[in-house]
Amino acid sequence: MDEGLRRVFPAAADSEREALGMAVGRVLAEWDELDFALGFGSFFEGLPYRDLDVALHSRDGRPLDEATLAAIGRACERVVRLPVDVVDLVAAPLPLRFWASRGIALLVRNPERLADWKERTWLAYWDMAWMYRQQWRDLVRP
Repeated sequence: MDEGLRRVFPAAADSEREALGMAVGRVLAEWDELDFALGFGSFFEGLPYRDLDVALHSRDGRPLDEATLAAIGRACERVVRLPVDVVDLVAAPLPLRFWASRGIALLVRNPERLADWKERTWLAYWDMAWMYRQQWRDLVRP
């Protein structure tokens, strides 16, 4: 479906966000290749939303293939009955990894690996933040 045509849902109540996050976590637990998963974006921030954004990280640290990502997304959508957008954290660009790192833990098989990944992501992001700001200024400068 064209992304611009998707329905915008009103902000979900805290209890609904928690229930759907737990439901997604149960689905994700069935995928042995996943190490951790984070819910991020407007739904999990309590804002109006179009879909649930779920960031996935593999146990072996290699990118997940497109077929696996699609299957995981469909499995989550069947359970929550809402659009689910899955992102592979191994292949995602640094700004997206940083944004996702601030999300809600939906699945954590190894807390130390999640903490290490977050630390590396944040350090790399803040090392590059000056350049991202400069690029933004260059884009909006008249």
